[in-house]
Amino acid sequence: MEAPTPPGRWEADLNGFFATLAQEDQTFIDNLKRQTDFYHNTARPALETAAAALHPHARTCETGFDDGRVYLIVRHLEGPVEFQYAVVAEVRIEAVLPYVHCWFEENKLAKAIAAEQGQPEAPPKDDKGGEKEDKGDDSKEEGDDDKAEGGDEKQDDKEPTRTKTIELLSTWRDDRQLESVTQEEILTDFLNHYKEAVAQARTHLHTTPR
Repeated sequence: MEAPTPPGRWEADLNGFFATLAQEDQTFIDNLKRQTDFYHNTARPALETAAAALHPHARTCETGFDDGRVYLIVRHLEGPVEFQYAVVAEVRIEAVLPYVHCWFEENKLAKAIAAEQGQPEAPPKDDKGGEKEDKGDDSKEEGDDDKAEGGDEKQDDKEPTRTKTIELLSTWRDDRQLESVTQEEILTDFLNHYKEAVAQARTHLHTTPR
């Protein structure tokens, strides 16, 4: 009976490769726990504090967990949604990064006023009228696509237009750990985004420079 072939360097490399995978998997599992702790101990309490502070200002609020994030929905008293804010701790093997997501309605009235005041001049066309031809071709192609899709574009126009931002927590730095993020940081970031959204919704109430 022949003796088994002694293991070569490749097998040591293979074993090392799987050892690295096992270590990465364990790190990822540990980071998932860090994410959960952050949501329960920091993010949600911060958003609940924001909700409580908004109640005296004729706002109703809802907080909760949804699709791996902690969210806060702000509504006018017995009215429509005014602003949505979510904290997302994105888990990777190397780190857990705190992101914020914001949604708010576009100000259609402000856009209408801007349209009435005039739009910037269109760029000059070339001598051959190339721009006009390009627009015609694009329009035709887009029209064909819309017909093929059953006129989805018209249906989309009826949906409310929303602005959504996704960005890192404003105070985050690469040398930080998730556990160093405080409720105060989240509340300050929320307030800055909320003020920006409300200001955009009220632009038509202010004098527009001519």
